[in-house]
Amino acid sequence: MDNKYIAAEFHDFVGMITLNNPGTLNAVGENMLHELATQISDFEKNPEVKVIVIRGAEKSFAAGLDIKELATHQEEAKSKLHRMQTDFQALLYAKKPIISLVSGFALGIGCEIALCSDIVLATDNARFGLPELSIFLLPCFGGCRLLSQRVGKAVAADMILTGRALSAEEAERHGLVSRIVPFSALMEESIKITRRLANIPQNLLSTVKRLTNDNTILSDLFLEQQLSLDCLDSEKFHQVLVNTLSQNVIKA
Repeated sequence: MDNKYIAAEFHDFVGMITLNNPGTLNAVGENMLHELATQISDFEKNPEVKVIVIRGAEKSFAAGLDIKELATHQEEAKSKLHRMQTDFQALLYAKKPIISLVSGFALGIGCEIALCSDIVLATDNARFGLPELSIFLLPCFGGCRLLSQRVGKAVAADMILTGRALSAEEAERHGLVSRIVPFSALMEESIKITRRLANIPQNLLSTVKRLTNDNTILSDLFLEQQLSLDCLDSEKFHQVLVNTLSQNVIKA
């Protein structure tokens, strides 16, 4: 498969995926997410891959959903988003450990990708947020439930209702980030972790992942995804799409 929006490589038992749409700060559209999901599935099937690492190209991890794409295809926005939610399950159900290397923005779906990760390494300029309510959407990929599980109800409600983004330091303090690493040492630190994981049998890695995840939340995530689709029918969100086409400035 020839990827347009991600780059993938395999070295020393590590499957590396780079989100690569830098002109939009790696805003995630349907094609990018499909490429990401397909690559994760391929790495899951490859017995030589023990760990999956996700990072963003250049200045951003992922700056949210590509609203311009939905605005350009308004008549099929709901079906596109539903297909994206289906692809996102590759992250939710991944059995191999996922490490996210977050520098810059991890907003909307970018934050939700980080929330699906087992280890999150962040630089000090990282920012995590779910600003969807500002454009009359709910988090579309389970962010409400995933964020509440990770940081607690009070912090999650504050972030989702007000759109406040957490700094890397705040995210680490509240349990969203595993550790803060200087940008220059980000890859080096991830290599140290992956080398350690390489010495652990795959069945033990999968077992630890299963035990540290709350799999009872999946039914809640399904409800959240369905409710987020209903938001696309609102007049206020329709106006956001119209404004996006005319101004070409909105990302969420």
